[in-house]
Amino acid sequence: MNSFKELLEISPGLAKFDNYSRNFIFKGSKEKLVNMKRKSESIVEKHSQPLMHPKPIDIYQIYTQFWGKSSIGKNELFNSFQSTRQTRLLAYALTYKGSQGKFQPIIEMDSFHFAIELFNKNWRNSLFMILFNVFLQVWDKKSLSGREQLANLLREKVKNIQTRNRHIIAIKNNSQYYFQHDGATNLAKKFIEELDNTAEVLFNPKEVKQEILRNLGLYRTMLGHSFFSEVCVVFARLAMERQDFEDFIPRILNYLRKNNRRDVAKKCFVYMVKKADKSGSSQINNLIQQAAFELVGDPINDYEWAPWNQISEREHKALIETRGILNQRCTKQFITLFFEKILYNERRKKFWLKYAEKSAKGNVRIFCDTNQAYHFLHDERVKEIAKSRVGILSGAAGGAALIIFIHDYVLIEFGSGGNAFYAYKQQNLEMYGLQKLQRSRINEESHLGISDLKITDMPTLRGNIAEGRFIHSGEWELKLSRWLRRHVEL
Repeated sequence: MNSFKELLEISPGLAKFDNYSRNFIFKGSKEKLVNMKRKSESIVEKHSQPLMHPKPIDIYQIYTQFWGKSSIGKNELFNSFQSTRQTRLLAYALTYKGSQGKFQPIIEMDSFHFAIELFNKNWRNSLFMILFNVFLQVWDKKSLSGREQLANLLREKVKNIQTRNRHIIAIKNNSQYYFQHDGATNLAKKFIEELDNTAEVLFNPKEVKQEILRNLGLYRTMLGHSFFSEVCVVFARLAMERQDFEDFIPRILNYLRKNNRRDVAKKCFVYMVKKADKSGSSQINNLIQQAAFELVGDPINDYEWAPWNQISEREHKALIETRGILNQRCTKQFITLFFEKILYNERRKKFWLKYAEKSAKGNVRIFCDTNQAYHFLHDERVKEIAKSRVGILSGAAGGAALIIFIHDYVLIEFGSGGNAFYAYKQQNLEMYGLQKLQRSRINEESHLGISDLKITDMPTLRGNIAEGRFIHSGEWELKLSRWLRRHVEL
């Protein structure tokens, strides 16, 4: 590609070209030449892109060739990789996992050091950007031996490389971001301290100017790699330490939506949720909550909020706390909506809201008629979580139920007058024939009948009676509070 540049004679910058041209080129001719030069640079940019992936069959063949020959020995492997093309294909194949993702990537093989030796033996500068692209992909695999071997190779090459490739030169000038252990942290600090157009690399990758990418030595496709995921996580942490933290949250959420990686989102929400809960406005809290349900899922869902790989004990504790905060907010919203939109009862709303603070692990659901469900699914406050927590209740005209699974109990308030409050131990639901109610706890049942919730001949809750029904009359709050404290430990 250097010969292509030399043929077009476009190596001088536009400023130099302008200076040279003043003495011997007419103004009109100069403008035409400048435009031609810009077009030529654009052609070079397009055709020098080294990340145009080879055909899958070629990658598969080179993968099997390396896997087979490396198992025999170094000499056999080196004899089979003689051409520049084969070495280049090997660079592309380092993270290949097969069409079904079941192959062990070469970079994770014990024989990966042979690949490093091959790259050194058959080195061409055209390999650099391909290997750099791989390195940004595996940035998060810091315990991987192959990652460190690749990092060492790139550090050595970028230090001594002689090239006019602007991307490689830019990478060399920004090596503190790419080849230091805390490189992603350094870049996040730059973004948050300067917050100039360069930060758009992270937050607006599709619209970021080509010049900014070039100054960092990047191609647009690289912005989705794990290196930038870590930059975003560090950026979120640093942003939450600032007084103006709310200004950064929309940008972070925008990145997470485009990145679409659940583990990255969880890491960022650990910082944002706690900070916003402590110091944020209700508007920013709602914004974060909606995004958390959308990008990760219902905080009560253990699968969706599972710990990420290599999570530390401190991070795991923070993740649990984050889930608890989100779930408490959800509980408050559902209780408020139920007693404002379905059962208009301020006393009951006030009563149950005080228990929402103790519901970090509680699971609140609403079952109602289709019309009411429609309104929940379109309410901006809860529409994301309503998909998993709102179901249909049949068998009672206009009926609805607020169901709270907490500790070992399921507590039920009904949405129409004349209905008692019911409490069952979860372990006894099957014995009572309430299997559908039991399955609704884990969202395996989205349609209940009134008979799935009520056993009308249950005893009245009082004293030692651990399960039954309770009539709201007189000073009922005091009586029910005593019972909840004694049996449910609320």
